[in-house]
Amino acid sequence: MTKIVRTAALDNHMLDIEFSSGSLVLLDLSAKMAEPDFFALKTDGRLYHPKTDGSCIYWPDGPSISITEIMEILQGLCPGFEGGLHQ
Repeated sequence: MTKIVRTAALDNHMLDIEFSSGSLVLLDLSAKMAEPDFFALKTDGRLYHPKTDGSCIYWPDGPSISITEIMEILQGLCPGFEGGLHQ
């Protein structure tokens, strides 16, 4: 099963995500900024300090995004995306 190896926050609500398969993804969190938990991350600067436990991206004392949710976001952005990661 694919795991999240590394994540880093970039400008403009983007996350740089590296998976154990070697795939790299830039994930736009702009749509999530309307949610109170994510808006709070942006307001207090915690958005730029994401962590991962391999199965999700999280912010201490804040929200998290699972691999499943990441795949759903990517599928919505890329019609025809089958939910797998390819190099």
